[in-house]
Amino acid sequence: MSFETLFNLRFTAKRLHKDSIREEKKSEREKKKVLAALKSGNKEKAEILAGNAIRMHKQSIQLLHLSSKIDAIREKIEQQKTMGQINKVLQKSAIAMNKELSKELNPQKLMQLMQKFGEQEEDLEVKSMFIDEMISPNAQPILDSEVQDLIAQATNETSQKLPEVPNLPEFPSLDGLPEIDEKAKNTEKKPVQEANQLK
Repeated sequence: MSFETLFNLRFTAKRLHKDSIREEKKSEREKKKVLAALKSGNKEKAEILAGNAIRMHKQSIQLLHLSSKIDAIREKIEQQKTMGQINKVLQKSAIAMNKELSKELNPQKLMQLMQKFGEQEEDLEVKSMFIDEMISPNAQPILDSEVQDLIAQATNETSQKLPEVPNLPEFPSLDGLPEIDEKAKNTEKKPVQEANQLK
């Protein structure tokens, strides 16, 4: 397996990942346009823009998925190359994929090649399963429950509450105090006024 093949696989995976990010940003911009269209009362335009946003988001997911698949194949090839277990059939598939990578990027063609690669890899993967378990924990299948747990953990970390401000002491209510009669107020003021006059 040539270094060029592995390099092309790595390069293509990174390029698809960048394309995925770009499509997601375009989707977010379309969502903002949807809000603007709704505020202006143009519902038809908002629906068209919403369709664009959804399409771009799905394209972003597809590109990200494809990038992950290609990177996984590259890692598998490197692992099997290290163990000296690449057979001729698998090697031909990798060479065919390398030729496709050197051309203009065609996601559908890449998906077909990767599917064929996976079918030819099954027998080899069964033979190397026990070795993989011993030397490469990264080769273990990723369970959906593990993915969901990681997502839940990230959600909890990002939604942590700010430290709460301690409650201030409440002042007693004045509603329960007896009302002071106006005549009593005037009676209290007179001695004070007389004392001031004597001074």
